[in-house]
Formats: sequence, structure tokens, C-alpha cells
Amino acid sequence: MLSRFRRNTRSNISSLLGVGYVIIPKEDNIDRNQFVEQCYRTSTILLLTSDGQQYENVSVNKGVINNLEFPEEFDQTGSKVIYGFSQNISWPVILGVLEKKGEFSGQSEYSFKISKEIDSTNISILGNASNKNLSLKVNTNEEGVLQLSINGDIDSNLNINSSGNVNIQANKIKGVARESFNFKVKALGETEETNISYELGTGFAYKDEFNNEISLDGDKILLKGKKYSMSAENDYSVKTLLNEIITEISNITTSTALGIQPIINKLQIEELKEKVKKIFV
Repeated sequence: MLSRFRRNTRSNISSLLGVGYVIIPKEDNIDRNQFVEQCYRTSTILLLTSDGQQYENVSVNKGVINNLEFPEEFDQTGSKVIYGFSQNISWPVILGVLEKKGEFSGQSEYSFKISKEIDSTNISILGNASNKNLSLKVNTNEEGVLQLSINGDIDSNLNINSSGNVNIQANKIKGVARESFNFKVKALGETEETNISYELGTGFAYKDEFNNEISLDGDKILLKGKKYSMSAENDYSVKTLLNEIITEISNITTSTALGIQPIINKLQIEELKEKVKKIFV
């Protein structure tokens, strides 16, 4: 921390505990943001006591440093803190953070809150055992990011498990699987299940509890092991099959008062053929 006050030996300590405030230096040549960064890096602060004394390089309890707030200007105060002296050391140590007059934590019994705020942005972790609720929030009027990440040279697992529902809502949802994905529908305690999967180099597959199976192999679709081509470039495709069925239907006749007539007229046959063309454009 930038040196500001000379350390003096305090021989007569009237109290081992006191209340003070986090402050920043007044000097114009000291950048406020750089000063605060050094405070966090060294776990020390500039302290203003309730009787007007100032102490620099005041050590902060490890569990307290993340709860401190620094003022924006030198004539303002940050967090209200409680400090203590050792009988053998005349320099204070920050022991905890107190609520200022008018401040409210918003907490209740069986709950906890970790929160940081700047301008219009607030990030918080809220937990309440009595409500069975844990929230991780980013509230901002600007673009925000909430990231969960596991990185390393060895494959890791990120598990999300709920005995109820998992709800995802967004304007846009994007997912990337580098090798494969698998969605499974399985009732609790049941052995039968529905699988929808894709594996790189193998393709798409679907199988349900009713023994329905669909998979894709190149330009072919497999239904329960039977292979059908979806491409018009193959010798025998679904398009060819449908056209053959339409032709066979057009040859079916029936007896009428006007004699032998096709069950479907030519206009209807042409409409069916056009529909097939639209499917396989």
C-alpha cells in the first residue's frame, strides 16, 4: 500500500476494541482504483477511527476482506468496521464489518447472502433453508455473464439433478456437443426408456419403450432395421416408392353406371404427384 502515515508506537491504549471506517487517501497523485486493488491484494486498508485517528496498512481478517466496501471519494466513508489491538502490538487489526445506520442486510433466520453492487449491477448468492431456496443472480441493465466451467486435461463431469422439473427459459438457446449427445426419458423405477442420441461418425438414433426405432445412415433412414433411402439420386428412394404407389392407385378401376372407371380421376392423380414433388424439392 502507498505510504501515507508514519507508524508510531502507541503506549497508552485506552481500549482493545474500537469502531472505524474504511477510507481512501486524499492526495491527488494517488489513483483511487489502484489504491483499492492494492488493498485487496495485500489484505490491508486505510482506517479512520471514530475519534479521528488514521492508520495505514491495517491488516484485515481473511474472512472479512470480501465484505469491505470502499468509498468513491476521499471525503466519504466506506464500510463500518470493528478493529482490535493486541496487548503487545500498537497497530490495529480489522476483525469484522458492521452495518451502518440505515443499512439493512435483508437476511433472516436460516439464510445467508453474499452480494456485490456497482452502479446498476448487482451480483448475489442467496440461500434460505426455511424456504428451500438457493439463488445465484446477476441483475444488470447491461450485458451480463454467468458462467459455470470445469476445465482440465482429463474429462470432467458437470451434473444437474432434480427430483422435480428443470426449467430453462431464454430468447435463444445454443448448445455445442463436440462428440455426442444423448437425451433419455425414463420413469423413476422403470427399466424401459426412450433415447434420442447423436454420435459423431455414427449418426442420429431414436428408440422408445414401444420398440420404435429410427436411425440415420448417410442419406438413408432405418426404421426398425429396414433401410429406406431419402435421396432421389439412389435407384430406389422414398420418392420413387410414392410415385409407384400413385401409379398403382391410378390403375385401380371400379364398375359405374358409365362403365369401368378409375377410382381417382386424372386431375386428382396429378395433384398427388405434385405434392410428392414438393416434399422432395
